[in-house]
Amino acid sequence: MDITVRGIRIHVSFLFVCLVALYTLFTPTPDSVFFLLAVILHEVGHLLAMLLSGELPAAVELRSFGIKICRRQTFLPPLRELLILSAGPFVNLLLSAVFFAMGKGFHNAAMMNLILALFNLFPVGCLDGGNILRCLLELRLPPYLSQIISVCVAAVFLLLFFAAGALIFFGGSHSPSLLITAVYLTVTLIKDISG
Repeated sequence: MDITVRGIRIHVSFLFVCLVALYTLFTPTPDSVFFLLAVILHEVGHLLAMLLSGELPAAVELRSFGIKICRRQTFLPPLRELLILSAGPFVNLLLSAVFFAMGKGFHNAAMMNLILALFNLFPVGCLDGGNILRCLLELRLPPYLSQIISVCVAAVFLLLFFAAGALIFFGGSHSPSLLITAVYLTVTLIKDISG
């Protein structure tokens, strides 16, 4: 489904709606609401930072594994880029602090926001942390060298992620979540490099 609001195309994929419905169905109601709120407010943080820096998004895509904000400009000065990239995790860290301050009844909401912020700060290209690393490197290095270093850091991180996932999976809990996440991040990194 596509709609346009003030020149911004909003695309909602059928798979996104299905996954949200499944997640909501199989997750306790308060937790699913808090998680969806955390994800939405993370993206709102990015959007607000874009608007404050004078950039309107071209599109917002709600896809199977997340929300993607498509930009009109392909290049922004590194400091503006850093502001936009760090706004999402900052919103989640702020929400986490607020929920922790609200007391024990909001502990799960606080932890979800904290985990979402930290996960997005991992130095893998498709996540905010990977792009933040690339922007920081580009402040001192040429773009091609920044890209090479970013990919190497991401590869080392993903190897550790795979090792931790395998340890958890084969170590007794048999939870494949970390391994599935590592595979997804690896596929998106390869797609970013080849595209």
